[in-house]
Amino acid sequence: MTIKTPVWVLCATLCLAAVGGGAALPQTAAAPQTPIYIDQLAPGWTISGWAKNTPQKAIDNGMAPVLVQMQGWANIGFKSDKPVNFKSFKTLSFAVYLDGHGKQEVMVQAKIGGKDASKKLVLKGPKQRWFEIDTAISDLHLNKDGMVDEITFSNPSGDPLEDFYIDNVALQ
Repeated sequence: MTIKTPVWVLCATLCLAAVGGGAALPQTAAAPQTPIYIDQLAPGWTISGWAKNTPQKAIDNGMAPVLVQMQGWANIGFKSDKPVNFKSFKTLSFAVYLDGHGKQEVMVQAKIGGKDASKKLVLKGPKQRWFEIDTAISDLHLNKDGMVDEITFSNPSGDPLEDFYIDNVALQ
């Protein structure tokens, strides 16, 4: 798993902790091969889950992310209308903006038919700035066939999370 900006530290539990400044997410040179949500949902994908979510109109940096307001144990997912073979990709990429000063820990997981299709990755990140994460598909430890129909971002505790934004979700 790599983070493009800012500088990061990979913890034993696959947590991210970051330092540095900057509010806008820099543009990357390589275009994603398969978009899931980049300023809007890609065809064939829907937003799922129990967390309150509000797709945004373009904000000051031109991005149109999803605002996520997540209570305890809730999640937001990006669900495909047909299974996707994730093993044909190298990375799952997404950008996150953590909007607050409180608890900010999000668990990322792949699913098929509502059942776990991967191990869980727990992410922590910097507050009040965009950061982009490239997670190696191999780090997800997918089921043998690699088929996935949903990526979920969930709250692994009973406490509500501070609001956050997510954008640039893609497979590469």
